[in-house]
Amino acid sequence: MTDIATCPEQVIPLEPVARKFAERYSLLTHLVVAGSLLQEAIPAIKSDPGDFSFAWIEALTASALILAAIRELKRKKGDHHGTVAWTEIFAGLVLVVEAAIKWRAGSRHYPLAIARTLVAMLVIGLGVSHARLKYARSLRLDDKGLRWRRRLLLRYSADWKDIRGLSIDERAAVFTLAEGKNLSLAIGRMKHKEELRDAIVSAAMRHGVDVSDTRQLR
Repeated sequence: MTDIATCPEQVIPLEPVARKFAERYSLLTHLVVAGSLLQEAIPAIKSDPGDFSFAWIEALTASALILAAIRELKRKKGDHHGTVAWTEIFAGLVLVVEAAIKWRAGSRHYPLAIARTLVAMLVIGLGVSHARLKYARSLRLDDKGLRWRRRLLLRYSADWKDIRGLSIDERAAVFTLAEGKNLSLAIGRMKHKEELRDAIVSAAMRHGVDVSDTRQLR
């Protein structure tokens, strides 16, 4: 094999188009929940505005979630992603407030309060780990080979030296391995499908892999 210039690792997110709609639905749900919590807190604040009571905590948390959700909706239009999902973090804090409300309501509400606290911890954890989780669900190409993970527990990889051929079309990239097995990556419904196809073909050709590209024939 001929010498190959060292190239930096390419990382391309594997984001299904449908995830965009799911994220927007989640943001709208956050807005409804925060609005409801704010609506409950305002009457208590008006009744005694000088008292920094629990109602103020409800109002501040709900307001923070509303602002974060609106900011995230604007960001989606520009396809910009931060390293931390602040909307999820504030949503988790709202769940903590709701858990505290249930806890204050009496012992018969303790199980629900504990359950909401556990969910809140999970949601906040997802928000803090946003960038890491996004990086995990991505295609990575380097001089050794390629790796990708569509789900956290399912990981695929192949070294260029073990790949005998690549067949790519509008729907998927299929890698033929040395032992005769095929490794398939579905890309037809991905958000960055053109970038994925171009990067895969370019890297494969650069490493001497036989490429059958039928995209123009479809």
